[in-house]
Amino acid sequence: QVLGGSNFAAVEISERTLIDEIYPPFEAAVKEARTLGIMASHGDLNGIASHGNPELLTGVLRDQWDFKGYVVSDSNDIARLYYFMKVAESPEAAALMGLIAGIDIDLYAEDSYAYLPEMVKKDSSIEKMIDRSVRRVLRTKMILGLFDNPYVDIEKVEKEVRSETSLELAQQADLESIILLKNEANMLPLAKKQRKIALLGPLVDDGTKEAFEAITGNTVTYVADQGFELTDQNPGEPKLLPTDEATLKRLTDIAQSSDVVILFLGGDEFTSKEAYFNNALGDRATIEPVGAQDELLDRVISLGKPVIVVLKHRRTLAINTISEKANAILDGWDLSEFGDSSIAKIIFGEVSPSGKSPVTIPRSIGQFPFHYSMKEINKKKGYLFLEDGPLYPFGHGLSYGEFEYNNLKLSADTISPSTKIHVSVQVTNTGKIKAKEVVQMYLKDEIGSVTRPGKELKGFDKIELAPGESQTVSFTITPKMLEFTGLQMEKILESGDYTVMVGTSSEDGVTTKFRLEK
Repeated sequence: QVLGGSNFAAVEISERTLIDEIYPPFEAAVKEARTLGIMASHGDLNGIASHGNPELLTGVLRDQWDFKGYVVSDSNDIARLYYFMKVAESPEAAALMGLIAGIDIDLYAEDSYAYLPEMVKKDSSIEKMIDRSVRRVLRTKMILGLFDNPYVDIEKVEKEVRSETSLELAQQADLESIILLKNEANMLPLAKKQRKIALLGPLVDDGTKEAFEAITGNTVTYVADQGFELTDQNPGEPKLLPTDEATLKRLTDIAQSSDVVILFLGGDEFTSKEAYFNNALGDRATIEPVGAQDELLDRVISLGKPVIVVLKHRRTLAINTISEKANAILDGWDLSEFGDSSIAKIIFGEVSPSGKSPVTIPRSIGQFPFHYSMKEINKKKGYLFLEDGPLYPFGHGLSYGEFEYNNLKLSADTISPSTKIHVSVQVTNTGKIKAKEVVQMYLKDEIGSVTRPGKELKGFDKIELAPGESQTVSFTITPKMLEFTGLQMEKILESGDYTVMVGTSSEDGVTTKFRLEK
């Protein structure tokens, strides 16, 4: 949430938003996952540099959450308290500020903690803080067994790195995460029959054609052509390449001679990259697909051919033209080395897609920040010349199966600070294909003493159903799920009505109500 969306810029988040929206996943990592290490952000937070923020790194992390592990700096960011953030008078002052805040490890810098030995000679009280950080690092090494067995087993590494089970897991992760955003007239899955399919666009890889051939065999003829790069691939500051008319014509001619066209569009490591500190840009002021991608789509669509778009990208994109004109859209984000194989398996129906969008997909960058849990007052007004709402909601993802939700039941219609409510819903696959579905449970506080989120995801479960099969999916609502930061900036429970929605996305589900009584 950096201002202007650019790396290293200021971060301004209200205390209530921090506590209720930003902190929870980090708190869960500490308390539930029992993480051993935390890295500080290289930004500031409401005017206080994160690497010099004892309230955050000690007060919240250790005193409130009881974190016992080590805190490591982001690259060079303790030294940057002096020469970039300008909150320390000298490199030595920056080192002391980081140590006091609770940074235990200075990540590969020679101009901050490297000064500590000389600083101790002048101020012996610093030694106690160094000892504290050393204990945290040694404790982690002990937990990891590095005192008993400090050496790497090279033979074991060779056996386990890229092991068969690891590679299978990578492909399974691909198959479970690919999102079917659009499937007009049930165009997908395609049958494995004799036809010619064009694989076109800047995100076609060297192995794309081979991956598709491995799935369909000789029944389908493929022609693959990347056509053009999006940028000049300069690692520091890539530049967009001009549209090449001859290339677009060649791709259009290939599409004309094909029965089906699969366009590989989106972005790559040069259109979505880190804006690291020196001599590099990586942030974007727009989120539409760059270059001639929409132009390529328009030309291919004009041919009247069935068009499937496969999205590969590393940041949220506003895909208005693609959404309007493509017959089907598969969103892969940044898949593994088996990505094209996984895409082919889904296109040809070997696997039904079951991924759900992890973000609210906007129509324009002007809608940012834009997320499903926004307060209702944020939705009062739309924008001139822009359709209301998201392009696709959070949690959206279609399937080759068809799922019906029925019989949403609660174990009780009231909850107290010491009780729970059990939620159950019947999900049925009314389609003709075995498929997986992510069942999502959202809660909405109808009235609060402070403005409350429109809804909040509080549970989800992935199930697999054969055609005609039903399954009862259960969740538990606990009082902690209903806590929020009240007027006095303390966690509270308030009596009142709540709505439960269980469904296939943040916008589509069955609902019922219960009441919290104190």
